[in-house]
Amino acid sequence: DIDQFDLARLEKRTNRALDLQQHNRLIQHLGTCALTYGCPAAKNYFLGRWEAPLPTSPQCNASCLGCISLPEDDRVCASQERITFVPSPEEIAEVAVGHLQEAEGPLVSFGQGCEGEPLLQGKTLKAAIKLIREQTGAGTINLNTNGSLPQTIAELRQTGLDSIRVSLNSTREDYYHAYYRPRGYSFADVIASLRAMKKGDGFVSINLLTLPGLTDEEEEVESIIRLIDDTGIDLIQMRNLNIDPEWYLQGIGYSSSGRRLGTLQMMERIHQSHPQVKFGYFNPCLKPNKQSR
Repeated sequence: DIDQFDLARLEKRTNRALDLQQHNRLIQHLGTCALTYGCPAAKNYFLGRWEAPLPTSPQCNASCLGCISLPEDDRVCASQERITFVPSPEEIAEVAVGHLQEAEGPLVSFGQGCEGEPLLQGKTLKAAIKLIREQTGAGTINLNTNGSLPQTIAELRQTGLDSIRVSLNSTREDYYHAYYRPRGYSFADVIASLRAMKKGDGFVSINLLTLPGLTDEEEEVESIIRLIDDTGIDLIQMRNLNIDPEWYLQGIGYSSSGRRLGTLQMMERIHQSHPQVKFGYFNPCLKPNKQSR
């Protein structure tokens, strides 16, 4: 919420950090995100609280209809420029360690709206996580991802990754492929990534891009329940899909398959089937610092 940000304090702290750490390209990038694009995660990094972003990847292996950083459809306007470089593990660790040690509710996340798919930089992420965990065991290291490379996720978990959030517009394979338009991976790989993280005893969320009329359709709800049966996910983040519904539904070739439950009833149906699964909107901090309020 915009009224939760002291903009004068934000500008002062951001400019001070940019001056002190001119050598770090990632911090300079985040300064633009905070002061120019108004990214809440970047703002919270400079304010020393909650979830801080760690964008790393200029490339992507999907071509989403609703891409917000580098859309291929010229009818869609990007909301910010995509990062143009891959930060070094040292640059990433410099951003992450202090935040994890000192911030309120500390969490750092690879995979942001200003980048492509972070798994494509798996070696860099692995080296960065190793550096971070050599310096601190505090806070949560999270990965927001399309889940395209399950083996990389398994390796990152072994290195010290705490949680992942995998984005899905639908748990029905045809609608998933029509929206994400993956290059070199499939929906089966996404499911394998969820399984791989849970097999490593990691925390798993799905970022469910929600559109009433499709997401609460009875067939979709039953498909979500089957996915939970199969993978054992921990949290469903209900993310409103901010997109023109007619353009979206036409783009994925949607055809109604039956009764809609309504969003609240959809959530209740899932809760009845899997009461252990939580609903939310944000990535949780799994290891709060003692200083956290």
